[in-house]
Amino acid sequence: MGAVFTQNQFYIRRFQDKASKQLGKLYYNDWGLESFGKRLARATEPMPQYEGEAQAWYDEHRVLEDYEGRKVTIDEKVFATHTTGSHSMRVELLEAVPEILKNPDEVWLNDYVNAFKNLNFIKFYEGKVINVICEVEEDLEYHITTWFEIIQKPKLRNKPSPSERYKDPRWRYRRGLLIKKS
Repeated sequence: MGAVFTQNQFYIRRFQDKASKQLGKLYYNDWGLESFGKRLARATEPMPQYEGEAQAWYDEHRVLEDYEGRKVTIDEKVFATHTTGSHSMRVELLEAVPEILKNPDEVWLNDYVNAFKNLNFIKFYEGKVINVICEVEEDLEYHITTWFEIIQKPKLRNKPSPSERYKDPRWRYRRGLLIKKS
């Protein structure tokens, strides 16, 4: 399986108290990108929707590839959790997952769940924005941990202050180190 970074390139962990703290506060606008709303308004490509059985999709897509041809795996337990019960609405997003990994609009390294181990593959479709999150492992390989539609109009009690932007999903995933943009 291919590596996302070499040990020498994965410098962020060497300076966790400094670099990662600063990087976590860099948002899309710091990288010169358009706002969520403007970028979404420009999107014209319809999102492909999966209409089959989730298990059939998984049987064919256990290992995917990203835009650099690197292998991305999806654990069976993670897949089952994300395609059953209250998460079953994610099944329709499955058709988009390989496309998002192969042709993302943006890829961000951030601390969505774990300290700078998360790659957010974001794709803007007509009327929808989908995020596929992969976790970088210690062996520098990665796998999908979740995928979902980013909420366009979140119900926030109060407008977050600039230091709390990460609470708004339109800002939360488009922050950190911008790895790729289209």
